[in-house]
Amino acid sequence: MKLAAFFAAALACLAVSPAHAQPAEGAVVYERAFYERYGPVTALDLIQRTPGFSLDEGASVRGFAGAGGNVLIDGQRPSSKSDGLEDILARIPAADVVRIELIRGATGDLDAAGQAVVANVVLAAKSGRAPSPYRFKLEHEAGGALSVEADVSTTLTFGRATLGLGLERIDDRERGTGVERFDDPGGPDARRDEVEVEWADGWSGDANLRVDDVLGGVFRLNGQLTVAEERGFERSLRFADGATRAEVVERRSDQPVTEVEIGGDFERELTPALSVKLIGLANRDVEDSTSRLDRRRADGARSGRRSVSKETDGETIGRLEADWRRWGGHAVRAGGEVAHTFIDSEVAEFEDDGSGEVEVDVPGANTRVAELRGEAFVSDSWSPAERMTVDATLAVETSTIEQTGDVANTRSFTFAKPSLALTVAATPERQWRFRVSREVGQLNFSDFVSSSNFADEEVDLGNPELEPQRSWLARATLEQRFGEVGVVEIGVSYEAIDNLEDLLPVGGIFETPGNIGEARAWGLELLAVAPLDAVGIANGQISFDGRLLDTAVTDPVTGLDREFSNERPWRYEIEYRQDLAGSGISYGARIFGRDRERFFGLDEFEESEGRVDLDLFVERRLAGDIKLRFEADNLLDSTNRRDKTVFDGSRADGVVRFRESRERRDGPRYAVVLTGTF
Repeated sequence: MKLAAFFAAALACLAVSPAHAQPAEGAVVYERAFYERYGPVTALDLIQRTPGFSLDEGASVRGFAGAGGNVLIDGQRPSSKSDGLEDILARIPAADVVRIELIRGATGDLDAAGQAVVANVVLAAKSGRAPSPYRFKLEHEAGGALSVEADVSTTLTFGRATLGLGLERIDDRERGTGVERFDDPGGPDARRDEVEVEWADGWSGDANLRVDDVLGGVFRLNGQLTVAEERGFERSLRFADGATRAEVVERRSDQPVTEVEIGGDFERELTPALSVKLIGLANRDVEDSTSRLDRRRADGARSGRRSVSKETDGETIGRLEADWRRWGGHAVRAGGEVAHTFIDSEVAEFEDDGSGEVEVDVPGANTRVAELRGEAFVSDSWSPAERMTVDATLAVETSTIEQTGDVANTRSFTFAKPSLALTVAATPERQWRFRVSREVGQLNFSDFVSSSNFADEEVDLGNPELEPQRSWLARATLEQRFGEVGVVEIGVSYEAIDNLEDLLPVGGIFETPGNIGEARAWGLELLAVAPLDAVGIANGQISFDGRLLDTAVTDPVTGLDREFSNERPWRYEIEYRQDLAGSGISYGARIFGRDRERFFGLDEFEESEGRVDLDLFVERRLAGDIKLRFEADNLLDSTNRRDKTVFDGSRADGVVRFRESRERRDGPRYAVVLTGTF
């Protein structure tokens, strides 16, 4: 009922939107002057204030084809995976942007990776040194800790060459405290006072080079290097009912991380109707981890576990694309991609019962998984009638996955991935979008590898027989625009899934990532943006973004229908903002709510309650484009509640071994952010 009320409220907001403006034919174009009211510093500020658009950085999958986001730079997709769109946009000064083109449905020959709505950032020609954006953030964490983040970038032009350089300081800290109640049918029950801290610090640098008129084309080269360390600490003081002393359990982790990526592309127009683009990319990620679990019982006895691991993963990609526009009214694209991906895992685990460490075996943890994957594709975008566009794509993917080490296994897969999209612009303000596609999930190589889980004090087994999840996805969307700012977008989707990936019981004793059978998912989404001038709030704006999700699969443990693990049935986000004309001051609020989440294991069941968060901000534009912003996040400090039931044997038998009821609070976070250019 609460969510229904929010949907109704969002639609009511749109009722005050003026409907007299005349949108441009085709793409919705927002010139640079439209954004002046927001005092933008970077292209990221422009994208975030584009009405009816939500930034999607793309999926974290193997290969290049399926990893693209929904933002293009001068019509081109960046040839990078590690360098996210948000970071790329934050390095582009707002002054360099001529306009934002919002392309809906009919993406033609743009490299849009199947996105329904794409924002194209059109840049001005550069000469000399462009303005250099910077950001400095000081954040007060819960518990009194301070973190300092900073980044700076610059762009230099030398004749036909443009060089961009960026440097970022990483400093992220999170802290949670709470109480957990442990109920044991066999006794005794216990109370646990817990604190958990996680933090990451390091540096990330990037370089991007563009050279025009190289062999008649454009050459781009980019690189990124990140060196960071991720650490964690958790302490649990466990007081058994009636006991005078506590059992102390401490968990520590330390994980240095090194990531490097080099990518580039070359694009050339061979004839007025034919152009080609060659893309290459290689990345490596090395993580050395040390984890330790120490236990000191109430009687003084000590025990512990220690794990030392090294994981190296990498990817090398080559891709060729050709665009042909000779056929009247059609934009044809064809090409292929080859990718080699691997992960090397080494794990050593030790147990200590108080008399010294003894190494224990972790089956399937020392292994290498490698995949050689190829894909060929052809797509066509054409307009069979006025205000109607059809986008059709056929891709065929084939791959061979080989696993060696503790487990030896080789498997091959071949999948066809067709898709068909129809866009109908009933009026310049109203657009219908329909899409049907065959989706093939990307396997996570970590699911092939066993690892230590110190949080639950167990081993997470890998599964060398895991297969990609496949599905048919159908989606229908109606978009209605009102004037320059107002937007309502309603989307309905249905997904029929084969081989759903979840936890698979093995012999009624173990569980492992696996495929549990057929499933389905219904989705309803609503996006609404409304100006508030008609109700007396000048330069005010309110937006709503909500989703309903209904899922069903047959539980492999009980044989009964249930929802998907780790999916929330609903979520919503409401944002309010007002820009006070002439003062350079803006302020706003964000409310984010989400429903409970459930997890289904072989011998356990978890339910995390929903919560509501409130964030506020006030910002002031100072001299030039310098902006000072104050942020206050998680002001409601809602309790994170999780109830966990562990069964004695299979969950289907219903014999409870123990229950845990945990409450944790993250605490409010306050930050001061200074942005500008020099």
